[in-house]
This record gives sequence, C-alpha cells and structure tokens, in this order.
Amino acid sequence: SDDIFSLERAPGKTLVVGASYIALECGGFLTGLGYDVSVMVRSQVLRGFDRDAATRIKDDMIATGTRFIEKCTPVKVEAAAGGKRRVTYQHGDTKEEFVEEFDTVLFAIGRTPVTEELKLDKVGVKTAPDGKIWTWNE
Repeated sequence: SDDIFSLERAPGKTLVVGASYIALECGGFLTGLGYDVSVMVRSQVLRGFDRDAATRIKDDMIATGTRFIEKCTPVKVEAAAGGKRRVTYQHGDTKEEFVEEFDTVLFAIGRTPVTEELKLDKVGVKTAPDGKIWTWNE
C-alpha cells in the first residue's frame, strides 16, 4: 500500500483489492482526493472488527463515492492500451466473470507473500528471499 505514494503519475481510476483497514484507508483517501475508486471485497469488510462499526464505515465510504465490488476476486490482471490494467474478476457465488479497466490496481490483501508454490522461477520471475516479487517502476 505504501507504493501508492511513489507513483510518478496520478492514480486515476483505481481498484483496491482487499477489505482490511489498510485497503479501506487507501480507498477512502483516494476517493477524498477525487479519484474514481472501487474496492473489491471477497467476503466482508474489516473481518474481525466490530460488525456495526465495519458496516458504518462501509456505508460512509459508499455515501462519499467509493464503489464496492462485493463477493468477487481478481482472476487476471493484464496490460491494456494507454498504460491501463484490464482486470478480470469473478463473483464467488455465481462464478460469473467481469472485465473492467483501471489506471491503477492496488493489492492490499496482506503482508506475507504466498508465492513459493507458484514456481515463478520456472517462468523467469525473480522473487526476494521473503517471497516478494521484485518489480521496477511498476
């Protein structure tokens, strides 16, 4: 999530994947700055937090312009024209797939990478010893 502050351009239309307090904080301040923001939620916002408080926070974010894409997970993120990202995502219940383009995609889904079983080295993707994927200017 810190990388959002290092972009060399304005974030534009942004997808935030995740429903933690970091995801909602990023989505909320980007909406407050006037950007078109969608938050993709797999199950529920602020899992483990007081349900009443979590519902109030989500309702307030919706009232101020943040869009929530609920019960969905990203399936694929591809490069699209003009530097955009084409995101294919799937509804968890119906398995229906949707495609939408964003200027920025922010994954705020946890701090521990789970990349070892992907065998990324077999396709030339370098990872750090802690499992994070090394990127440059991404």
